Amino acid sequence: MGRREIDCGERAERLALSFLQTKGYRLLDKNWRYSHLELDLIMIEPLFPEPIIHIVEVRSLNYPFVRKPFMTVDIKKQQKIVKATCKYLQKKKIKYEVKFDIVSIVFYDNNNSIEFIENAFFPLW
Repeated sequence: MGRREIDCGERAERLALSFLQTKGYRLLDKNWRYSHLELDLIMIEPLFPEPIIHIVEVRSLNYPFVRKPFMTVDIKKQQKIVKATCKYLQKKKIKYEVKFDIVSIVFYDNNNSIEFIENAFFPLW
């Protein structure tokens, strides 16, 4: 991966984090790794009676593109995210409900658009 892609990914994660925080979500972990797997953002939505954990995959592309960034989260990527999530929950001893979301960001010249897909996919246990 080139420096430009890394910069774009880091920028996208900062934008996604800021976007989610304005919605009331709090950051638990960022870029959490288990072996070769990684979770971009692990957020908590403080709800009553119990909070909800949001595992957020951040995807971004520069305009023009063939397909939207969220469309790059295929079944294989979903399985990796679910596997990493199971390890995360086990290691942190978390027993709250979990949702899998995607923040999809498109970068234009000096602008961007953010699309938040809640419950983007469900684990196939």
